[in-house]
Amino acid sequence: MGRVVVVVVVALVSVAFFCAPAGAQTSAECVTKGDEAYKAQQYEQAVELYTKALGLDAKQPQTVYKRGLSYYNLQKWQDARSDFERVAQANPQSHEAFFYLGQTYFWDKDFDRAVLNYQ
Repeated sequence: MGRVVVVVVVALVSVAFFCAPAGAQTSAECVTKGDEAYKAQQYEQAVELYTKALGLDAKQPQTVYKRGLSYYNLQKWQDARSDFERVAQANPQSHEAFFYLGQTYFWDKDFDRAVLNYQ
């Protein structure tokens, strides 16, 4: 029984450690590390860090937008679209969100929806 407890504790500590890429702990730290990963074209890591930041503080449309850009660069159109839609709902004046929303539809060959978002 003692071994089981030790294994469970080690597993939980490991998960906690790996959930904090590059040692970032606060939302702002995660965003900063995500920005660094994005600039280094490490988009998968950027997505992880932005997602962690959003888990710590979900009310960050700019972070959602940055994660959308990371998904976009990974050509994960549906994930990117989901983030850009979220940004567009939070800020209907976000021309960038609508542009990239149109781009995701364009790359999915849904040209009618692409045009609607470009307008």
